[in-house]
Amino acid sequence: MVRAAVLNANAAIYAAMEADPGLRGMGTTATVLLLNDHSAVIGHVGDSRVYQLRDGRKVFRTFDHSWVFEQGRQGTLTEEQARNSSQSNVITRALGHTTELEEDVVERAYRKGDRFMLCSDGIWGMCPEPDIIAKAAATRSLAGAVETLVVSVDEEGMRTGATHDNLTIAMVETSIHSKLKDKMSKKFQYVIATLAL
Repeated sequence: MVRAAVLNANAAIYAAMEADPGLRGMGTTATVLLLNDHSAVIGHVGDSRVYQLRDGRKVFRTFDHSWVFEQGRQGTLTEEQARNSSQSNVITRALGHTTELEEDVVERAYRKGDRFMLCSDGIWGMCPEPDIIAKAAATRSLAGAVETLVVSVDEEGMRTGATHDNLTIAMVETSIHSKLKDKMSKKFQYVIATLAL
């Protein structure tokens, strides 16, 4: 369902450009979160992100489809250098660029109280990631967390000359454990096996 939604959105944007040459070059990122009692399904194209936070820590984040992120994966740039790079807005995948879209779709287990944050680069691009995660987990209310992030990012943008990008953020908190369970890490499996001896 998530994959179909992303592909349908891509096809609609591409068709609009074909019908109106004035729209050529149009494109957008996509982040999709489908929560049900079984799991969280995340669809992603571009450099907007989905974070899964638990007890104030990041347990998952989508990988940006961007030139600087690829440089980070290759060890050429640190994450902070990538975030501050003048090339940080060069994305390698987006809706509308091609009819043969390559989207990422993952399924995640979640626990009661996990927070999922969907945000554009206007949010994550203004502050180091640890600051964003701390602010996203700082208040008990989701509205308070969203407001804290938006205000702090906007203030940082104004402080640096009002050159910051637009801000888009949504946050949801789970009220149950998913039926899908987290896989045990290899390290934890080793500890269990050792204790069983």
